[in-house]
Amino acid sequence: MKILQINKYHYMKGGAERYYFEVSRLLERAGHEVVPFAMRSPRDIPTPHRESFLPEVDYRSDMPWPARARAAARVIWNREAFRAIGDLVDRHHPDVAHLHNIAHQLSGSVVAALAWRGVPTVQTLHDYKLVCPAYRRFRDGRPCDSCHRHRYWEAVRHRCVLGRRSASLVAATESSFYAAIGLYEKGIALYHAPSLFMKETMVRWGIEASRIVHFPYTIDIAARTPAGEDDGTFLFLGRLSGEKGLGVLLDAAARVPQARIRIAGEGPEGEGLEREAAARGLSSIRFEGYLEGDGLARALASCRALLLPSEYDDNSPLVIYEAFAFGKPVIAARRGGMPELVRDGETGILFPAGDGAALADAILALEGDGARARALGRSARAFLEECCGPEAHLEKVLDLYARAIASKAAGREPELENAPRRG
Repeated sequence: MKILQINKYHYMKGGAERYYFEVSRLLERAGHEVVPFAMRSPRDIPTPHRESFLPEVDYRSDMPWPARARAAARVIWNREAFRAIGDLVDRHHPDVAHLHNIAHQLSGSVVAALAWRGVPTVQTLHDYKLVCPAYRRFRDGRPCDSCHRHRYWEAVRHRCVLGRRSASLVAATESSFYAAIGLYEKGIALYHAPSLFMKETMVRWGIEASRIVHFPYTIDIAARTPAGEDDGTFLFLGRLSGEKGLGVLLDAAARVPQARIRIAGEGPEGEGLEREAAARGLSSIRFEGYLEGDGLARALASCRALLLPSEYDDNSPLVIYEAFAFGKPVIAARRGGMPELVRDGETGILFPAGDGAALADAILALEGDGARARALGRSARAFLEECCGPEAHLEKVLDLYARAIASKAAGREPELENAPRRG
């Protein structure tokens, strides 16, 4: 089988990219041909297909107004991407296309180009962009459904994108335009939801359940060896932004000053968090910046537990899978799809989202009991091997592709068995 794998970045930027590379690796190892498509960047992982990539798109706020206007139009409809996808299809004749994150830089014109060429297309739902102009369904410190039933202009009213009305207007126009022409309804055969929470949310927002199939992500479990010991630290690893619950983490740190906490990542809240931690005298917190590759692996292998205090409905964070693979438990907020992976008292500890005192109690429980942390970590690794192994995952991906191809050939919507509901 020949598969187009399409994502706007071809380097390790976040969880979507990790999965994009992982599923491509699994397919190639099984003898399938994968043709990637993305933007060109100096950070790209080498590929012989790079010449077919689009030039990198930069939406800097300091661009002159004529350039901003052109960029805004490209968010909604990228003519270069439409042409490039058409050329790619004509050259490679793929059996199926698998989309990941395409919004803004590549745009929905990718979906249109594939539909125009008759390529069966599936998309992994890494975030809420399909229903939320700002990706996260999060506003004023809590999950948000203001744009339900295509009320995308709520995003403009609340300045949801970058805190700017102009950026929010572009994103709301994009979402409204795609909804009006039925772009995704007509262009995507099937969606892959990595969490049941994501599937149920999308069904609640009007997407037919038969078009969404749930199965969790996977990672290369065998490449990660569980560490027998740890250094006693607690690790936050992710984007430093408001929805990630870092204010809650600082509150918890103030309650358990003896616990050593490491914060690794970058984002818009980074400098402010460091200043606040210093002002509050939280000397137990160490900021380590962005980690990748060996540095990321060492951080996960050495910590006692991973912390995920998200205040928004996090989908199925791949960092949980990575922590489990290293035999580390996860302390997570009871939000979104995280409870599907973090089983309270089995693979980690859950606490009520936004509750700094409860997070402090969870940290304290493992700070003084390394044996319990290691037992939870062993259970987490066993759970990952059972539910998220690469071989079983590949079978599900190939079945997804086969169903999409069959539905396209029959000229009908695919019929999928409904996944079991969350317990």
